[in-house]
Amino acid sequence: MSNVHEVDVRGWVPYDIASKEHAQPWLARMADPVYGFRIRYGQPRQGPTNAFGGATTYYAFVIDGAEAIWESGIEKMISDLRAAGAVIEKARCQDIEAPTSWHDVQNVAVPCGSFA
Repeated sequence: MSNVHEVDVRGWVPYDIASKEHAQPWLARMADPVYGFRIRYGQPRQGPTNAFGGATTYYAFVIDGAEAIWESGIEKMISDLRAAGAVIEKARCQDIEAPTSWHDVQNVAVPCGSFA
């Protein structure tokens, strides 16, 4: 097992994800030109009713790419994004130095979540 992994993480993030302390380090890394993971945002949609009786706007997102990171680091990234309000619908990775097939990231609470 090596420490270079390719990831495919998909889900929804709240509009204010960048203001959340748990997400800030990961979002900053993904904006760095030398970090191998990238986050891309898609279309917005209304999330479940929030504590104020309204609906928070969430944006679809995809994190993909390859980076020198242990799988436990990927688990930490997902955990931190979830703590900041992200809904994770899919989280897969593969070891690219010692090729393995794509597999679900371990230790991610199942079901991850959905706005079905």
